[in-house]
Amino acid sequence: MTSRRFGILSLLAAVCWTLAVAMVIIGVAVGIYSALLGASAVLTPSPTDERDARIAVAVLVTAVVGTAALALLTIVLDLAVTVMSVRRLGGPEHARAVPLLCLVAVGVSSVLPVLLLSLALLAGALEMREVAAALWWLLAGTVVGLAPWTRLAQLIGGIVETATAPARSRRPRVGPLP
Repeated sequence: MTSRRFGILSLLAAVCWTLAVAMVIIGVAVGIYSALLGASAVLTPSPTDERDARIAVAVLVTAVVGTAALALLTIVLDLAVTVMSVRRLGGPEHARAVPLLCLVAVGVSSVLPVLLLSLALLAGALEMREVAAALWWLLAGTVVGLAPWTRLAQLIGGIVETATAPARSRRPRVGPLP
């Protein structure tokens, strides 16, 4: 397990999470646009409504499939980075910063939102509306306000880890003399 591999996996995990969140935002925007397009088609029909609706559905399906693929890739990369980070925490003190950043980033941007989402859905099912509303706001604040900063720290840590990793020494291949 090299330092360079750990840095690259940290970089990829941060980038995949960012792209997955961007795809969710695109999907929500296209969904809102589709709803407004449907209302517009009912109020003032035009000959391009059907084409516009097909394009919006295609973009929405692409966003959903892309989000699912990136979310799955993010989960796999987060698991790999978490295992590598836990193994690196026992190393020298100066080498603990990046693994600690990675663990915090995974915890805040992946584990905490899943926990808050589960609690919000449970509170909604138990008809605890105030608690559910507070948990939904806390989830939104975490995903929009806190998680991007932890993933940015993970990205920077991955860059530092990759850039400062010692190069592998290659032994010269010496064959038999002619």
